[in-house]
Amino acid sequence: MERTEHAGADAIVVGAGISGLVTARELLRHGKSVVVLEARGRIGGRTIRARSDAGGLVEGGAQFVKGGHTAALRLLEEAGIELFASPSGGEDVYVEGGAGRREIGPFSGDPARARSYEALRREFLDVAFSYGAGEVVRLADANELDGTTLSAWAGARADDDGVRGRFLTDTTFGMGSTGGDVSLLAALHYANSAGSPDLGHDRFIREGFSSLVDHLRSQISGATILLDAPVESVARVGELLSVRAGRRHVTAPAVVLAMSPTLLRRIRLDEVDGGIDWPPARYWRQEPSVKAALDYDRPFWSEAGLSGNIAGAGEIAYVINTSTPDRPQLTVLWNLGAHGRGREEIRRTILDHVSEHLGPAAAEPSGIAITDWSLDPYAGGCGSPLPPGVLTSGDPFAATLAPGLLRAGTESSPMGWGSVEGAIRSGIRAAEELAR
Repeated sequence: MERTEHAGADAIVVGAGISGLVTARELLRHGKSVVVLEARGRIGGRTIRARSDAGGLVEGGAQFVKGGHTAALRLLEEAGIELFASPSGGEDVYVEGGAGRREIGPFSGDPARARSYEALRREFLDVAFSYGAGEVVRLADANELDGTTLSAWAGARADDDGVRGRFLTDTTFGMGSTGGDVSLLAALHYANSAGSPDLGHDRFIREGFSSLVDHLRSQISGATILLDAPVESVARVGELLSVRAGRRHVTAPAVVLAMSPTLLRRIRLDEVDGGIDWPPARYWRQEPSVKAALDYDRPFWSEAGLSGNIAGAGEIAYVINTSTPDRPQLTVLWNLGAHGRGREEIRRTILDHVSEHLGPAAAEPSGIAITDWSLDPYAGGCGSPLPPGVLTSGDPFAATLAPGLLRAGTESSPMGWGSVEGAIRSGIRAAEELAR
């Protein structure tokens, strides 16, 4: 039997990830009553506490903070959440052609390749940051930039496959890509919207952004949060918008869809003002990733003069040293995409990789926690490795889909696109729009 609930709310927020929680918090601050609907049985979206096989809890989702992420930094400071710098010292390992080599910077042992890599990277960043922050997609030549791939752009400038491959991995890994088939426009926008050119692995939150989720939850005690409520449709009924989630039926004058475009495709909007056709949602692409945290009793890699960091153009692109003074730890970032691998195969592949390049002690962590985002039906994926033509198919940052029906989510933000920064900014923007 269908139940009508919370008919008197001022706004409904669909999605309890960071963007949805920020939206709810800001609406409450504007004196609005809010109902939050979340498909999962938990809040947090693409942040989650994962339990290691030794029983410890680690962050299975967002954890790193870039220097240009000013909104995230402000909120972390407000919450009293400490940032740690990735440990320095020792040589990195870079894997090329299956073999690892020590280095202190990209191609540090080969000056000619180092210069070629730096020239390619610098030209790309010069183009990306020649535009105003978040403005790349709105340019007159956006269609031209969106008509080619980053791989084609790099191929016209670098003959060395290894140099080109490393540049592509470093530039597009955060977008969820394992190659360069992404749109040149999308890659330029991703770099520009970060606010700074760093890769984003230099600073991290020990407990991850789940600690920020805890803070936001404490700030929205005045909101009603309904879990296990996957939304199926939004329809206009008179002056209200009606949201259906299974047997639940919630109405309000305004609805904020705080989710990725791939999840937006699942919600029927055909009864809102004759139907809503937002082209980017039709073509948007997201890919799931695997993240693993490996805890050790001691930072054994430093004994061999290594930093603990591994990078490469192979299957596992990055291993990052996320140790704190009392916890030696390595974090594995793996854009695996949709796959059919079992947990044990993933675990074995990770341990084989780190032990091959850091030594046999790496194969025996005191604890390991693996988060496979392909198993979460409500994640929609992690990064957005968009092919040519998607960003210019319609306004990718459209905040309003119809009167009273708004978007939030990191993919809707011109700044901090694809990161927690974008999630925060989009939530603030949606709330401000409704508060006018």
